[in-house]
Amino acid sequence: MDEKMKNVPKRRFKEFKNADAWEQRELGDLADITKLAGFEFTEHVKYSDTGKIIALRGLNIKNGVLALADVKYIDNSNFEKLKRSQLFIKDILFTYVGTIGEIALVPESNKYYLAPNVSRIRINKLVNAKFIQVQMYTEQYKTNEILPLITTSSQPALSMENIRKFKVKIPSIFEQKLIGSFFEKIDQTITLHQRKLEKYKTIKESYLEEMFPAEGQRKPRRRFPGFTDDWEQRELGEISHLLTGYPFQSSKFTIAGLKLVRGMNIKRGYLDFSRKISEYWPSSSGLERFLLYTDDIVIQMDGALIGRSYAKIPSTLGPSLLVQRVTRIRSKSNNFIYQSLQRDFLNYIDLIKTDSAVPHLSLNDIRGFKLYIPTLDEQNKIADFLLIIDQTITLHQKKLDKLKKLKEALLEEMFV
Repeated sequence: MDEKMKNVPKRRFKEFKNADAWEQRELGDLADITKLAGFEFTEHVKYSDTGKIIALRGLNIKNGVLALADVKYIDNSNFEKLKRSQLFIKDILFTYVGTIGEIALVPESNKYYLAPNVSRIRINKLVNAKFIQVQMYTEQYKTNEILPLITTSSQPALSMENIRKFKVKIPSIFEQKLIGSFFEKIDQTITLHQRKLEKYKTIKESYLEEMFPAEGQRKPRRRFPGFTDDWEQRELGEISHLLTGYPFQSSKFTIAGLKLVRGMNIKRGYLDFSRKISEYWPSSSGLERFLLYTDDIVIQMDGALIGRSYAKIPSTLGPSLLVQRVTRIRSKSNNFIYQSLQRDFLNYIDLIKTDSAVPHLSLNDIRGFKLYIPTLDEQNKIADFLLIIDQTITLHQKKLDKLKKLKEALLEEMFV
């Protein structure tokens, strides 16, 4: 492949199919790049939990956008000494210490200032800022340009000098604007679905709080008509059958056969088989009791995410087997139990777990989980109602995942 073809993307808008190859430049030639100096922060910045002017920290830049759930305000700071770190619309934010390479655009002026560990890239008027931000967000850019320049000592870092050395490839300003606008619309759609997803998750949390008894209570605040009896507190082991999985030998794993449900496959509320391993097994092997059925609950017993990693077996999974260090819960109340886990299981685990290199649960730990239960009729009403919200959350999550995958594919094809 000649040099010209290397600088032409696979996918291009039809107006530019016969246009010139993209030109390679250093980022420092196209932008003013700076950061908040250490002395500026210690001498002139005052954090508070309320205000109007936000200091954008590394944790506020996630997945290509601003994440503003946890912010610090600096309204009482000395702004006369902080002019260099004031942010304006279309400034690019780039994290350069610790978690390196998070990048986002500033959405409006006169509201944000730099915090430590975040650099500001102010693109000149002959280049489109959204185009540059999207290009720097691609995986190939991180691999080819960012990672080779990272220095490692106590923690990974980039100097402003090295950020200025980043190479970017640019077409005409007209093509830049079209690409930038295209990805801006995709990002807006992703943000819209993200907000809808968060909205339904918040609704679900509210219902879990109101439809189950509070600590020390025997009745919930919100109930379906016709139900007035007190709920009973029971241990999970009293109302369900619990089983841990079979210790399969990894040497027998194949790429076909029955799916093995292992801890690594269990996420919060769903099963992930992107790293699936399955195995053939004969019907006479005595493993029938480890078969999983629709609506069985599986709980991960090892790892940093214990207490969060549990899921129900979906009807679409097909024949599957339970593997060691995973607990299976089976009872006629499984749908209700699953909702109880969402509400209280993590808090229970936080109370009983001990510090260790690899956090783990025993079967007795899971068996001892206490939950309040009403009559079976009320259980089913609650579970059916919350299942509708779960299905809505799943639908929005799938749409969001699909959009993110589409964006990743387009990023691969539309940039050099």
